[in-house]
Amino acid sequence: MELTAVGDPTSPASLENLDKVLRAAAEGMEPADYLDDRNDQIRSVLEFQFGREAAGLLMDGNTYAIGKFPYWKLFRENPENRSEKVQLGMMTPERGMVSLTLDGAKILAEKGFNTVEIMDFEMKGSLFAVGVISADPRIRIGDEAIAVCGGEVRGVGVAMMCGREMADLKRGIAVKMRHRSRR
Repeated sequence: MELTAVGDPTSPASLENLDKVLRAAAEGMEPADYLDDRNDQIRSVLEFQFGREAAGLLMDGNTYAIGKFPYWKLFRENPENRSEKVQLGMMTPERGMVSLTLDGAKILAEKGFNTVEIMDFEMKGSLFAVGVISADPRIRIGDEAIAVCGGEVRGVGVAMMCGREMADLKRGIAVKMRHRSRR
């Protein structure tokens, strides 16, 4: 430890001393890329929200976050054509979590994460419990929930009931839908 303060720790002399000591300590180190830090942060949010395995599915080597915090958008590039991108989700301060797009929901639904199996009907608004056949019991109120019919993603939104309630109850809003697929 090295004392760099000369009187007031925020005085110009103190800050100059601190700068010299930090530059000497970091000499020879490779500078960190701020994009790596941002991607690590969004991965941590995804791990908290969906678990490590699901976060790994969303954050493969071709996925990155852009934008200013807390409005980070999660994109995946096509490795063969880097100009082809799809948005997988977006973080917002209202939820403090990542809200998935249909493309992001498809990635998780393929492995059975946060899925709600629904009857075959055209969804026009929220998903009501009467239309639910079964639901992932790990879904909690406020989680992202992915409506699936016959293996096809029909929509994604916020769970208004836990997974067990969605499957057992026949009344009430199960999922407040944000995105619906066009059939």
